[in-house]
Amino acid sequence: MNCELVQRRLLAAESPEQPPADVRRHLAACPACRAWQRRLAQAEQQLPYLATPPSERKDRVVRLILNAPNPAAHARTGAGYGRGAWSNTTARERGLRKAALAIAMAAALVVFALAWWLLGQPTPAPQPPSHPTADRLRKEVIQITDATPPGSAQRVEQFADFGDRLVHQDVIAAQNEPERLRQVAAFYVAFLHDDLVASVRRAAPHLSRAQLEALAHRLDRAESALSTMLGDRDLKPENRKPLNEMAAAARAGRNQVLEILDRKAA
Repeated sequence: MNCELVQRRLLAAESPEQPPADVRRHLAACPACRAWQRRLAQAEQQLPYLATPPSERKDRVVRLILNAPNPAAHARTGAGYGRGAWSNTTARERGLRKAALAIAMAAALVVFALAWWLLGQPTPAPQPPSHPTADRLRKEVIQITDATPPGSAQRVEQFADFGDRLVHQDVIAAQNEPERLRQVAAFYVAFLHDDLVASVRRAAPHLSRAQLEALAHRLDRAESALSTMLGDRDLKPENRKPLNEMAAAARAGRNQVLEILDRKAA
């Protein structure tokens, strides 16, 4: 997903501050789009406070609308002719409807002008192509999402298996490739928050205490494995930060699962 598509999705979103998971993954790795998202959210928050310029002719226009003659009064009479919703509506009611329509159109123009201004801002510099490792991991998550029902214990279990593979296979395979390890770490952090923990929250009513405890234990083991790697005296200095980020994410994920477990027990 590129920056242009992400920004279009944010413009179309009902709440730019809560975009879908695929957009959040892009935002996690793109500072330019995160800044654009903040600017859009701030603009939407200020929209209700935009002042409407006064109009000296407003009263005159409203009077003309309300006092307009009823078209049905000049229509030919006949069996059923001129009767219906229009002829049974008073001039005042029609005027009020037109006034309401005019107000709605004015509000739509304000929103359009705001969106046009945002689109006119400088476009962020093109981001470098995504790393093949991140692309592969993203495809695996999409496959799990497509193959499992939302809010199901099955999806939680498959996401948990995927997280374990990231820690015990992908991290080990990338230890001699700092850029690849950074990609794995960034993906793992976003995955735990946006996919694994989010799926646990949704599936909580269908998960037993034993299942939640087992998941918390798996995340605890992931943190322990990452901490062991950090204690390796031969660890490359450039690998320390991504491993620290992954360990912190695993710890935070475990704590969130335990909170869900506590609420379920209550």
